[in-house]
Amino acid sequence: MYELGICLSTGRLLWMRGPYPAGTSDITVARTGGLVEELHRRGQKAIGDRGYNGEQKQISTPNAHDNKGVSLFKRQALMRQENFNGMIKRFNVTSHCFRHSEERFELAFEAVCVICQNKVENETPLYDVIQQVKDQFETNSVTS
Repeated sequence: MYELGICLSTGRLLWMRGPYPAGTSDITVARTGGLVEELHRRGQKAIGDRGYNGEQKQISTPNAHDNKGVSLFKRQALMRQENFNGMIKRFNVTSHCFRHSEERFELAFEAVCVICQNKVENETPLYDVIQQVKDQFETNSVTS
């Protein structure tokens, strides 16, 4: 298991930590892998799914207190992250038993991430989260 983070404004891969044993919870990975500490040090926040509940000062997760716009923004950001994760999954680097050392697995996974980032930058960009939210609001205001 790896933890990946995509920049909200640029779509670039900013954070990659792992590997972690299968079954390790997202929040445990964020705490032990340094994400929570790094976000605190930088005075920044991340958006994560509900698996990241418990570090609300550094990681904003979907919740009942979000207004419609914030909720839509978080959904779009999480969907874009899943699109990037899906690109990586197409390489099957994490779905099969890797028969070499952990060090070689890390190199293979990093290589796949670099290939996917290159594809995002030069062939198939990830969608703009902010533009998606604006488009959704414009569509809803026209049809309402």
